Amino acid sequence: MTVPYAPDAPDAPERPVIRARGLTMTYGDVDVLRGVDLDVHRGEVCALLGPNDAGKTTTVEILEGFRRRSAGDVSVLGVDPEHGDDARPAANPAPGSPSATAGRICRARTCRWDLP
Repeated sequence: MTVPYAPDAPDAPERPVIRARGLTMTYGDVDVLRGVDLDVHRGEVCALLGPNDAGKTTTVEILEGFRRRSAGDVSVLGVDPEHGDDARPAANPAPGSPSATAGRICRARTCRWDLP
């Protein structure tokens, strides 16, 4: 179980805002992603570079919650994007829809995280 990111906790360690461990995606017999590990910390800029069909778009879509991974653990701001809508507190709904995922919001308008 992933614990939601709580930067205001007095003893909270600096956690990555994006974390993937052993991220795997398979389409039929083809492994598109094989055990990808990724940490992106607050304030960092991350770029995924590679040739066509390297899995860049698949990785981003998994991080956004648009695509289900085959295996591995993923956390974006302490929440598994595959279950992001379930974890969103009712008192703090996303703009436009209480069930909107971060990926849907980012695609609809400029994405801006209000991190401390």
